Amino acid sequence: MIKQIGIVISKEGNFAKVKVKRSSLCEKCKLWKSCGISKSSEIIIQAKDDLGVKKGDLVFIALSEGIFLKASSITYGIPLLFFLSLSLIHIS
Repeated sequence: MIKQIGIVISKEGNFAKVKVKRSSLCEKCKLWKSCGISKSSEIIIQAKDDLGVKKGDLVFIALSEGIFLKASSITYGIPLLFFLSLSLIHIS
């Protein structure tokens, strides 16, 4: 489980935007050096707000590794599949 404390920077309906330090989230990811997030010291996460947080509140974010791996697979896998399918079409 990836865990981080962040600060709520805005609310949009049932979601809150939370600013967290990049270091502890990205250290657990094997791909962190190849993504654009690694260049910034802070990232913004949009999270569902079940507690009624307000701007300025400190919150605890927990992300299961399974969800994180699924998001990474989608982020990198879809462009790869698209590239491979275009390559196969071009070869044919």
